[in-house]
Amino acid sequence: MSRLSHLQELRSRYRLTLAAPASVHRVLAAYHHQGELAAFQRRHFTCKVCGDERLGADCVRLTLCGHVYCRDCLAAFYTVLIRDGEVQNLRCPEDQCTKQATPQEVRELVGSDLFERYDTMLLNTSLSSMPDVVSCPRQHCQKPVMLDAEDNLGRCAHCHHVFCAICQNASHGTNPCSIKSGERMELVRQYQAASSADRSVLERRFGRRQLQRLVEEVESMSWMSDNSERCPRCRTPIEKIDGCNKMSCTKCGTLFCWLCNAKLPRENPYTHFNVPGTPCFNNLFAGVENEPLDVELDEDEDEYDIGFFLD
Repeated sequence: MSRLSHLQELRSRYRLTLAAPASVHRVLAAYHHQGELAAFQRRHFTCKVCGDERLGADCVRLTLCGHVYCRDCLAAFYTVLIRDGEVQNLRCPEDQCTKQATPQEVRELVGSDLFERYDTMLLNTSLSSMPDVVSCPRQHCQKPVMLDAEDNLGRCAHCHHVFCAICQNASHGTNPCSIKSGERMELVRQYQAASSADRSVLERRFGRRQLQRLVEEVESMSWMSDNSERCPRCRTPIEKIDGCNKMSCTKCGTLFCWLCNAKLPRENPYTHFNVPGTPCFNNLFAGVENEPLDVELDEDEDEYDIGFFLD
């Protein structure tokens, strides 16, 4: 068949005119691709995953690397990756190959429903890697929002919500971001362990004074935890500064044992330390410097506890 006859056949098949060279080029390319595809489908290939020999019609040749696998193995491989969230790792299964499958290949292998999940997750993953794009914090929205670099504000074009890009709360103007109670301990730990540059970032976000005040509060709470006991009735922290282990809450007046935190009877609180076989037996003055030996007290004797209420 002459070249002219061949072009005439192509023209009648694709209904294109010979007067447009670009159209002729596309026709020739499509014809060549169809010929290669037909030849590929007639050949037999050994799948590098399962090792079975399959007809090319049951196989897939990846576009970017040319490696061939049976359709079942490749579909199962990509299905597992998508369900595990590894949407950026849909590569060729060959050990040394780093080429990725094209979106069209993924769609043909896993079907439209799973491909939609793959496409959504891939978009969200790509957006999360962009520092100037975040999701709208409103639960019913969650649309991508481009941040304003000058004021760190996000303005959602979908629901019109204006929010702080740092703390994700509604815009609070020039005031520092608020600190949630559950985040205080972790924030103090980060602030104390941070480098100078990271500290500056935290101070710009939360304010230097607020962070320093938070550090003082956490250190005070830590000291109180190590050096005080809470009243077993009203839970007021009580510090012991001197005296025996019979304590009296300065807020509610409850008597309790410094050693075991048990409530003591008001009529004779010292009997708690005179019961043989208990952990507090003969330990009324345990931990007291120059503690008296073999001392038993009743309600008529002097009290030795000295403490004060920590507000």
